Amino acid sequence: MLPPDRHADGSVAVPRAFEAAVWRSGERAGVWPPLAPGAARMESATDAVEVAVVCDSGGPTTVDATRMPIARVIEPLLAPPDRDRGSRALSVSADAWRRLLEWTLEQIAHGRIEPTTTTEGMDRWSLTAVEGRERHTRDRLVADLPLPAYAVVLAGVPSRVPTAGQAARWFVDGVVDSFVRTAAAPLVLGHDAYAGQTPVIVTGWGFGRPADDLGVQPAVGLRIVPPRLAGGLAEAVVQLRDPASSAGSMTARELWSALGARDALPDWLGRDPAAALLGVLHRSVGVWPGLAVLLEQREPSSMTLADTEVVALLGPLGAELASVGLEVLVPDGWLRRWTMSATVDGLAGAAINPLTAANPPTVGPRMDLSSVATLTWRAELDGEPLTDEELDVLAEAARPLVRLRGRWAVVDRRLFDRLGRSDELSLADALGAALSGSIVIDDRPTRVDLAESIDALARRLRDLARSTADRGAGRPEDGELARWAVPASLEATLRPYQRRGAGWLDELTRLGFGALLADDMGLGKTIQVLALVLAWRERERSLPPVLVVCPTSVVENWRREVARFAPSLPVRTYVGPDRELSGLAPAEIVVTSYGIARRDVTRLAAVEWSLVVADEAQNIKNHESVTARAMRRIGPGASRVALTGTPVQNRLADLWSLLDWTSPGLLGPLGRFQRDVAIPIERDGDDMVAARLAAMVSPFVMRRHKDDPEVAPDLPPKTETDHFTALTAEQAGLYREASRSIMGEVADASGIARRGLVLKLITALKQICNHPAHYLGDDGRLSGRSGKLEAFDELITAITEAGDSTLVFTQYVAMARLLERRLAELGIDSGLLLGETPHRRRSVLVDRFQEGAFPVFVISLHAGGTGLNLVRATHVVHYDRWWNPAVEQQASDRAWRIGQDRPVQIHRLVAEGTLEERIGDLLAAKARLAQSVVGGAESWAGELTDDELRELISLGGAR
Repeated sequence: MLPPDRHADGSVAVPRAFEAAVWRSGERAGVWPPLAPGAARMESATDAVEVAVVCDSGGPTTVDATRMPIARVIEPLLAPPDRDRGSRALSVSADAWRRLLEWTLEQIAHGRIEPTTTTEGMDRWSLTAVEGRERHTRDRLVADLPLPAYAVVLAGVPSRVPTAGQAARWFVDGVVDSFVRTAAAPLVLGHDAYAGQTPVIVTGWGFGRPADDLGVQPAVGLRIVPPRLAGGLAEAVVQLRDPASSAGSMTARELWSALGARDALPDWLGRDPAAALLGVLHRSVGVWPGLAVLLEQREPSSMTLADTEVVALLGPLGAELASVGLEVLVPDGWLRRWTMSATVDGLAGAAINPLTAANPPTVGPRMDLSSVATLTWRAELDGEPLTDEELDVLAEAARPLVRLRGRWAVVDRRLFDRLGRSDELSLADALGAALSGSIVIDDRPTRVDLAESIDALARRLRDLARSTADRGAGRPEDGELARWAVPASLEATLRPYQRRGAGWLDELTRLGFGALLADDMGLGKTIQVLALVLAWRERERSLPPVLVVCPTSVVENWRREVARFAPSLPVRTYVGPDRELSGLAPAEIVVTSYGIARRDVTRLAAVEWSLVVADEAQNIKNHESVTARAMRRIGPGASRVALTGTPVQNRLADLWSLLDWTSPGLLGPLGRFQRDVAIPIERDGDDMVAARLAAMVSPFVMRRHKDDPEVAPDLPPKTETDHFTALTAEQAGLYREASRSIMGEVADASGIARRGLVLKLITALKQICNHPAHYLGDDGRLSGRSGKLEAFDELITAITEAGDSTLVFTQYVAMARLLERRLAELGIDSGLLLGETPHRRRSVLVDRFQEGAFPVFVISLHAGGTGLNLVRATHVVHYDRWWNPAVEQQASDRAWRIGQDRPVQIHRLVAEGTLEERIGDLLAAKARLAQSVVGGAESWAGELTDDELRELISLGGAR
């Protein structure tokens, strides 16, 4: 669905593929074509009206609203189809209004207009009374208006809706006044009334109200009267009511009597209530032929109803009749609804571990969510169990309407047949019922009571869900998770929200479930997992090893994080040609990539892991992919934790895939999930289904944002992260060749010449680390040739999908252009700012970025390192290092500065095992060297000896 084109003045042009709905501020009476809340009374083209543009394909949906003149609304009804733009035909509703519009314009062309007044005494042009053929045509057009064209009730809008005649009258009045108002009117009338854009009071000028030609039409309905005695028949009484007020109503019998006696009728009945009544009945016979009995009567008034007919009218048939204007009315409280509920008894073969044991295990056994429970049904009437005697009455009843407890009840044989029958229910469905309050069986929400063992587990899960939800209260110090014991061996101080996250992981995995930690990027998901593993190791020294699977670009980051925050844990990277799994130590952390997990799935699946972690878990969101299938084979008995900042990227099936990996079977089969959950939420916007899903998944998903109350006070204004990336084979070959050839020249040079060669060497190696195309100056493909670019792709995609904006700095113009090209290949909009960018263009780019025109701004360090305010960005990526801390700081300050009200993440991409990594270490460890580079960029490297230079640029080796 496309939004309407918005003009500079705030109005919208309504495409032919859409319909326009108009209403005016004031009483909220109904809708005008076809879907807008509020009053529908248009009295002149100068009224302040609002327009909602809606699409009528696949169900009407309001997509935008703005203020515009009524004349603009009717333009698309007059405009011919634009075949070049592929515009489709008008919908049934819009076409009905178009035909009434054409009739109205014909009346204007024949001069059938007159100046009148509104109810407020304001000037308004109206049609004169029409008779004969024109009246017949008009009445037919009004009768042909489908109900959705003028009286669709929206959620949150009172259900008072106009009749077709009322809606048509407001439409005709608005069109007439819009077309007839003209600047020439003062020349004819001698004053500004009926011409200006501002309404004028003309009360007392001799202009009266127009004749109510189209007339008000009453609402017509069938009121069901229940049987007086058991075995009797119900009755359907035809009645009319005032559509604008609940005070006025009249039965059809009373109407016929008043007409026969020529009694005065209430104004709300309009000019011809008999025609209105008969017209509705004739339309309704096409929906339900049973109404033909009424039309056979000389004065249609009432009819008897069989039980089956009553039941039908209370169901979908009643809704169908309402769609053509015949309401089905039921006396309040005369009908009772009996429903089914069920009890879930014990589970066969399921280990329920609600953490009530004296010595709970470190990690609970994997919960078998496919375990089968017994479901026993019982009947309830208005929430109270039926007695055996009442059940006997229902069983012996030969009709669908039965009198119980002084009222009538509808007997649903499909439900009744369940009584006394035991069904099977999986533990996953039982927990879903416990967490959401009901379970959907045969498309009906059904209340389920749980056996004590399952209920204890459900209570524990609900407690976890409440603990995670408490973060919004802004008091992270409260709650059980906030008091979780942080392992003494963790060499870091957890922020309160991180402590809660680690405690949540611990509790959930001890219950035997997997977990989805979906914190925003930069909130420390890695350190929370490390705290979890250390807590396990403190409780069980012989803990089996832990497997971490992540993108290739993140493998080295994990190794470094373990060494930094959990140095007591052994760690190895399972990558490269010499990867090995033998001799794994207790609690050893093995880090590998998704690609290797696919290739070595058999070897990895043979290891007994205590925990399997999927970092950047969006890599397994497609459950049918080779990667997802491989991950399901690894660690079938292990606890599983998925880490991602984007748990739902495109559709709810992404969430299903992640949770089906962490806790297989939790959300049931995918097909059933799509049918019963995803489609009702994504296509139909079903809030009830969405609420049930949220209640079901809340214990198993922890989602924190950077602006959450518990996070923002503890998150530093700026967080800096080094992302270490591996060289590709092409990069490594170029790196070695450049080092060998240029170092040979350096050895034979001295003075200024030597310093120039050293700078040439440093520049060449940095370009190689960036991308071979940067160093070679070729126009070949970009993907697959640079480890740093692959890390950039993953990082920038994750940031953009999270809805954040990024500044990307590089000191090289050529690399900036390559990054712009790569972003285009990824389908990400970007801006490019270089030193050669003209000043005016520079200002335009900055303004457009700040307005959100594009999410990624690529800037050369010289062009944008200073003097810019770009606080829309919450991420800064340094693609290559300037090695001057002051210069990098100034560049980062483009986003981290006064006016920034969100945390800022600084990302530095560093080629692992190269001079980029070693110079970073030198800057951090040697104060003298750090001081020397503040003012000289890479010039300091010219003062290094040959041996120091060789050590600096050597590829790989010890660190």
